[in-house]
Amino acid sequence: MSERVSGLAGSIYREFERLIHCYDEEVVKELMPLVVNVLENLDSVLSENQEHEVELELLREDKMLLWMCAGFHKT
Repeated sequence: MSERVSGLAGSIYREFERLIHCYDEEVVKELMPLVVNVLENLDSVLSENQEHEVELELLREDKMLLWMCAGFHKT
């Protein structure tokens, strides 16, 4: 799990604990699995985004190299 999602999960968990302490675990019983699912999906999307960022950077580097090679061949 990414650091960002882990931090969010920790904050949400503390809030759930506070609600359980004040009211009872029934108030979060249905909500907790939904939040866990959202956090898991968020982590997955962040991971995919990081992969796309790396791929984009590699493509930018390739583009720059191709541009430089094409420029050298013209002279």
